[in-house]
Amino acid sequence: MKIPFHKCISVTTDGTPATVGRDQGLITRLKKDMPSMLAFHCIIHQTVLCGKLNDHFQQLMCKAMKMINFVRSQSALRHRILRKFLKEIDATFENLLTYNNIRWLCKGNALSRLWSIRQELTSFLNTCTSLNARQFQEMSSSEDMSDLAFLVDICGHLNDLNLKLQGKNKTIINTLPAVQAFSHKLESFLVDVQGDMLHFPTLKAFLDDDEEMASCTAEYTHFIEKLQQEFSNRFSQFESLKHIIQLIKAPQKAKPNGEWVTQLPLKSVNVSSLQLELCNLKGTDIDEIEEGFYLKASTKAEYPQLAQLGRWLYTVFAATYICESAFSYMNNIKSKLRSTLTQDHLCHLLRIACCSREPDYQEIMSSHKQFHVSH
Repeated sequence: MKIPFHKCISVTTDGTPATVGRDQGLITRLKKDMPSMLAFHCIIHQTVLCGKLNDHFQQLMCKAMKMINFVRSQSALRHRILRKFLKEIDATFENLLTYNNIRWLCKGNALSRLWSIRQELTSFLNTCTSLNARQFQEMSSSEDMSDLAFLVDICGHLNDLNLKLQGKNKTIINTLPAVQAFSHKLESFLVDVQGDMLHFPTLKAFLDDDEEMASCTAEYTHFIEKLQQEFSNRFSQFESLKHIIQLIKAPQKAKPNGEWVTQLPLKSVNVSSLQLELCNLKGTDIDEIEEGFYLKASTKAEYPQLAQLGRWLYTVFAATYICESAFSYMNNIKSKLRSTLTQDHLCHLLRIACCSREPDYQEIMSSHKQFHVSH
């Protein structure tokens, strides 16, 4: 596809040096020709970086992952024995999940599975004759188990946010409010972890069962405060679009002289004309504003400035989910069983996999005069 670069209004990257390099990066080169172009670091990537562990929690995570690898990956025989053991005792799950640092949801899911069968796994490790199994016995201490329960809960909340940010049709209008909402949730988490722990059910259940264990609220409070700071720092670049998003989502409720005036990203939009359009829109009976509203011919005719701003904002993708999913489709298509697949066929199959439209099979069939016949 030959798309002119001057029509590019924003670029979303995964933050690699090749894309964000100061001198030779892709963003730097593009901005030489398009100074007004916006550049974002993928929101999904940034939420993962915000939840990056360090110090004691990182050490605990490494121990947990080493335990999983010891049981599941280092010995096929030990892995088969574990699965048979979990099946015989009717455990909640019959296997552990392998941790992969690249996959976005893997950390929380692996921890949750490990916690669900922790007692069964401890019994299994006690029966192992390998000397390496003894290094995991120290994880059975109350302090480590309490911290692990906290990680299960907080990683679960981060996973919920991650799932909300994924999807083909998720633009910055959908994703940024979800991040802002999670930032507000962190304020509730900070108060809750020092009180009833309603948002930390795993940690609360463990502390209720272990009467001798006192809650280490200082460490957990510090972790959540640091998480708040990370979200505040990493998503500060999106603050300039907050009022513009509110304007596009509910223009009938926006003030003509609101804060959006100073945050207007498009120089081609006439502020005075847009203010008058907002005043005219308030006198109509329009209740819901959706994406299709800005694509209608009537909207372009009656509210040209608002329609231009709306179309611009709905084309801004703040995540690289579509690109990441395209790589996954390609890996599934280009398997070892398709070694003779040509480049043209791969492009066609990838386009079909990424496209959401349903082909008209009847028309395709009728356009062929003769099909393959048996010999």
